[in-house]
Amino acid sequence: MAKRRMINKEIVESDAFLELAATTQLLYFYLIFNADDDGFLRNTISVAKKIGASKNNISQLVRSKFIIRYSSGTISIVHWLLHNSISRARHSTSISNEEIKKTFITQDNLYSVCGDSPNLRLDEWIDKNKVIKKSGDETNNNP
Repeated sequence: MAKRRMINKEIVESDAFLELAATTQLLYFYLIFNADDDGFLRNTISVAKKIGASKNNISQLVRSKFIIRYSSGTISIVHWLLHNSISRARHSTSISNEEIKKTFITQDNLYSVCGDSPNLRLDEWIDKNKVIKKSGDETNNNP
């Protein structure tokens, strides 16, 4: 997993983001910092507790469509691809495989769980961006 994360200024300076409570905004940053290389996170509540945020702040991010909460408890960052596009060579495989199969990438490069308008499933995007080296070892390559 990467030790560095990028934040898209257009997202965090949008009116929708700035209307969130300060604690909710802070939680969003910490979720990004703690997410895996595909923008998924399984320990949302513990991250929230570390910074003094509550389940209410998590719910506010869900309602405002900044994160997606799956029935497993895993969350994903909706704008992940707009924030972080890391080199496939540095990419670590996510442990949230079931959630990845349920996630789509919209034409605006946002994560969605609705299959109506998205153009590509996230697992297909990940598979499409893998390259097989001549040695037969599977490695990730830059999309």
